[in-house]
Amino acid sequence: MSKRPLSSAFLTCGLLLPAVLTAQGPGIPPSTRQQFPADPKASVPAVAQLMRSTTSELADVVTRFAADQAALQRRYDGDDSPAQRRRLRAFFMAWREQLAAHDFDRLSQEGKVDYVLLDNHLRYQLDLMTREERQLAEVTPLLPFADTLLALHEARRDLLTINGQQSARTLAMVTLQVDSLRQLLEPAPARGPGDSARVPRAAAPLVSRTAGNRAAERLDRIRATVGQWYRFYSGYDPLFTWWAANPYQKLDEAMRRYAQTIRQRVVGIQGANAAPAMAAAGAAPGGGAGAAAPPPRNAAAANEPIIGDPIGAEGLAMDLRHAMVPYTADELIAIAEREYAFNEAEAKKAARQMGFGDDWKAAMEKVKNAYVEPGRQPDLIRDLANEAEAFFGKHDWVTIPALAREDWRMEMLSPERQRVSPFFLGGENILVSYPTNDMTDEEKMMSMRGNNPHFSRATVFH
Repeated sequence: MSKRPLSSAFLTCGLLLPAVLTAQGPGIPPSTRQQFPADPKASVPAVAQLMRSTTSELADVVTRFAADQAALQRRYDGDDSPAQRRRLRAFFMAWREQLAAHDFDRLSQEGKVDYVLLDNHLRYQLDLMTREERQLAEVTPLLPFADTLLALHEARRDLLTINGQQSARTLAMVTLQVDSLRQLLEPAPARGPGDSARVPRAAAPLVSRTAGNRAAERLDRIRATVGQWYRFYSGYDPLFTWWAANPYQKLDEAMRRYAQTIRQRVVGIQGANAAPAMAAAGAAPGGGAGAAAPPPRNAAAANEPIIGDPIGAEGLAMDLRHAMVPYTADELIAIAEREYAFNEAEAKKAARQMGFGDDWKAAMEKVKNAYVEPGRQPDLIRDLANEAEAFFGKHDWVTIPALAREDWRMEMLSPERQRVSPFFLGGENILVSYPTNDMTDEEKMMSMRGNNPHFSRATVFH
């Protein structure tokens, strides 16, 4: 067999081969799965073999780093606040310096692997912070008040004594700023006959559609953080509550309206889709104490436009380096074009075998329409999984542990999740994507056609 990438094998072997194209499905006899191993000892590994396994000298180092990073991110949880960024940058730099001080050549092979991976992660985090700082600068014209509000949250994290009157003044000042910015984005009011002497209003901030979408999303998160800050004191500190209750409510409403205006006037999203994603005031980030659940998404919101946020050639090169991909973007495109040409040639070859000439799209339609009837998709996936296990066992390609054959299971994907995961997902828990009775006819057909037996064969190996 030619050593082609899996993408090529999927198209030619899993999708279009006429040998497997039958109206009844993939031609696998009905089967069940092994519920309990005939020999329970088969699922228990040899302890002596595990004891001989070597361990990286950096195993505890990596564990400590991960724990410390998570602790700092919980402590400095003001979204992109100056304090958070300063502390995390210093943290990553200090760890990288400590790692560089260690003699790489004295490590075992496992230790060298962990060293390289940890250093790669630290470098990427620092690079990522630099990229994010550039992105924050792009939205500052729309959110010049962000650091002022985030400073309130950081002061609480620093355990500073709250001044209710001063806090109320800050909230009121920011409210005026938010309302002024929102009005600049709204259409100018019509000028009457006596308005010739009116002073022209300031120009609205000029930002791209992408930056506007990023600003609206960040404003939602800031609004949630301020809500979390307010609820910490509200009702518990009588003087704070007396001063800040009304200014906070006005600020929260002003930020909600401003986020909606940005989406409408800058991003171009209209109607219900322009409403802030976190309509419940002050939903705590991460679902912490006091968090409010986001409102249910209606059908229109689920189909809202996707606004891209390109990272550019430099960002792409950085991400490829972090992923340890030894190709440039141009080289990857050239590989993709070459593989696409191979796929298309193989698709035409299979189409000719199926009697469609070079019309591989017509052959693909026949494959898509070979779906199983509603309710039978779990049976299909079970049979395909058993077929895959038998295939690998026959050729002795991969050792499948006895426990792995026993412990996998299935769950169904909800119609909402199928909007973003139209094909079933795999792993220890296979998530089945197939239509439910309350989906539209179009959604049902799309789900069944997209999860036909021949497409599914290429996916079940996951």
